[in-house]
Amino acid sequence: MKRFISFVTASLLVFACFGMLMGCGTPRSEILRVFVPGEYMDPEVYDDFAEWYFEKTGKNIEVRETTFESNESMLLKIEKSKADYDVVCPSDYMIERMIDSELLEEIDKEIIDIQQPVESDDGKTEPLIKQTYIDITSKFDPELKYTVPFMYGTFGIMYDYEKTGVHLDSWEYMFFEDNPELGNAFRKKLTQKESVREMYVAACIYASRKELSSLSGGFTDYTTEYKQRLQEIYEDTSISMISEAKRLLQNQKKYILKYEVDDGKFGIAGGTLNASAGLYWSCDVGYVMNDYEDESGDEESGNKNLWYYIPKEGGNVYVDGFVIPKTAGNKDAANLFLSYLCTLDAAVKNSYYIGAISPVSQAYNYLFDEYSNNDEFFEGTAPADPETGWWSWRDMYLDMVFPSNETLKRCGVMKNFKVNNSKVNLMFADIVG
Repeated sequence: MKRFISFVTASLLVFACFGMLMGCGTPRSEILRVFVPGEYMDPEVYDDFAEWYFEKTGKNIEVRETTFESNESMLLKIEKSKADYDVVCPSDYMIERMIDSELLEEIDKEIIDIQQPVESDDGKTEPLIKQTYIDITSKFDPELKYTVPFMYGTFGIMYDYEKTGVHLDSWEYMFFEDNPELGNAFRKKLTQKESVREMYVAACIYASRKELSSLSGGFTDYTTEYKQRLQEIYEDTSISMISEAKRLLQNQKKYILKYEVDDGKFGIAGGTLNASAGLYWSCDVGYVMNDYEDESGDEESGNKNLWYYIPKEGGNVYVDGFVIPKTAGNKDAANLFLSYLCTLDAAVKNSYYIGAISPVSQAYNYLFDEYSNNDEFFEGTAPADPETGWWSWRDMYLDMVFPSNETLKRCGVMKNFKVNNSKVNLMFADIVG
């Protein structure tokens, strides 16, 4: 979940709240309450679902959306306030935490089973959700009882090649521990994501670079042993690791122009921020590579001088998924809604709207064909790399949006920090506070 509430979303929320007051006489059985991050669902999908639901059940349903700004604020509503929401869309680590806290209802697999075989147009059979993303989901929902994956992505380094003149393939371009002279060229030219988990994990991976290099033949062969160790690093909240991560992040501060939440991508893409690189989520990078609306709602041309790379030492693959809280007031409609989200039409619409790709097999395959055959988009503005030309940028873009199995070998999955969560948060506060 890599987006935050915007002015437009806030306006829709006010309208939705007004509608709730006006429609207070609607039976609870005819209301579906959806709790999602801002800008994380195409509004048309709600109307489409209402029609689909009536065709399926002969009953009316009114979808009411509320947005949240962070996983943690969402958890407070569900856990502490016992809020009545039917479906919620947290990130992977938060789903794990909610499972551990026994806050979630099991998905009704008679209605929606993410492992259900589905036949594609070419006669091939795949699970409803791509097997790759089922496997990732099993890292935080081991029995696949509670989660319907909604969107996926990665985090890595976004950079403006026109400014850097080199391709940034390593966390060394964010920390410079082994090459202070290189750091001089990037001093006050970096942005850093003001997000505790991404900052912490990036520092932990970099701190473990020599061990990870040894396990991968100098980052040429991402072995099972490497993958296992990378995942262990994601889950390492020992005092020694927290201390080393803090040291690296404190040293990094002299290179940071800005700690940003969601606006850094606009500044780099539009040239209003004097930065050349930073840690970013893939969906945000793809958003500003295409024609986009900036934070003021102005239309801007996509910046194809931007590149994205998951560092050779390792990165992250995330899955945001829908779950049903035990406090939900309309669990039947909730399960049907999750089933509808996995239809081709709904999954494609949401992929376009969000700027990320759905893990629903039929939608993934449809969008992969559409993106990979769109030479007009890739040729439209030749990226500023005279040695490799636009086709190299095309390969990078496709692997960013549709990560290959080879790329995913160097990606770990965020986990619930559990016992030392507060210690990591205190470290983060010391850095950015």
